Amino acid sequence: SDDGTAIIWDLDKRDIADKLIGHKLRVESAYFSSFGDRVITSLGDSTAIIWDVKTGKQILQLKGHTDWLRDAVFSSNGDFVASSGLDGSIRIWDAKKGTILYILKGHKNWVRSVRFDATSKFVLSAPDDQTALLWDIEKEKAIQKFVGHTDWLRFARFHPDKKSIVTGSNDRT
Repeated sequence: SDDGTAIIWDLDKRDIADKLIGHKLRVESAYFSSFGDRVITSLGDSTAIIWDVKTGKQILQLKGHTDWLRDAVFSSNGDFVASSGLDGSIRIWDAKKGTILYILKGHKNWVRSVRFDATSKFVLSAPDDQTALLWDIEKEKAIQKFVGHTDWLRFARFHPDKKSIVTGSNDRT
């Protein structure tokens, strides 16, 4: 949101459960961990914040990007965070310590979206160009490039079967 808050909603009560306040600029994305105990938000100031869902308090601030963040997500096991943004890099973080483990570079433009696969060994990125990249995290290397769109990508996601991905673009495909 542009007001710098993320809101957790209680679906049973159909009301606000908590407001995550502490951002200086707008919130670009917010995702729950797979266990539902934490939320990560990415901010327009190059910072990601991990929040405790029960208390609404900040647990960690992840700082290391050199420009705005567009996306930050937990791995399925909750051990890692992947973040991406306008600096064109993807950073893999230790979600408990807040330290950078890997920096993935290779995009020519900024990265709109990043997602882990189910094993947390690979990430898929969607930059502001027409290609998605599949990355081997430990090798810090793009291992496959997916080309087929004629405009910038909005997202790239893994299928649960681990045999396919889906991408969406501003070209309406």
